[in-house]
Amino acid sequence: MDTTELSGHANHPSDSEPARESAAYLASNPLSEKNPHMIPWNGGITKRQMAWLKAEIRRAERRGKLVLVACHHPIHPDSARQSHLAWNYREILKALRQSPNVRLVLSGHDHLGGGCRVTARRGKTEQVYVTVPAILEAGENENEYLVVDVDELERVTGGKPTAVAADAGSAFIAWGGPKSARIARELFL
Repeated sequence: MDTTELSGHANHPSDSEPARESAAYLASNPLSEKNPHMIPWNGGITKRQMAWLKAEIRRAERRGKLVLVACHHPIHPDSARQSHLAWNYREILKALRQSPNVRLVLSGHDHLGGGCRVTARRGKTEQVYVTVPAILEAGENENEYLVVDVDELERVTGGKPTAVAADAGSAFIAWGGPKSARIARELFL
């Protein structure tokens, strides 16, 4: 999912639909105490992309497939600092939370990282929202990374990992680096 499509810094031609939609969204949702995420370096998804996302989720539900979403800007307010969330995170989150098939949402942007577990609105499945720490936040001789074994994700039922490890064997999610390991412990152990 491209959360930079709706943006104040995406360099869209000024007469393009994404540029017009970005300007309108920013004008109707100005930076405020209620909206600390409405800053130019954040972004979101357009109406066209939202329709695509909902259609893809419905298609996955019909096929009995789990959904993993990856995007630049964090979507869940408990997974990152409020100032780093996608502009239209509330609308995106509503679409994601409707489906028990959405199990994992990965993002970046907030260099400190974070994460949370929530229950999907329909059903009793858990969704995990992870903001991966930035490598540039790693200390000297450290690294930050995340590896997701998609085959294992499909095999696991109930949205729970079979393993969390710093050394990826056949782990559902493998983490490396101290910040990533802290998030993994908080979310999975």
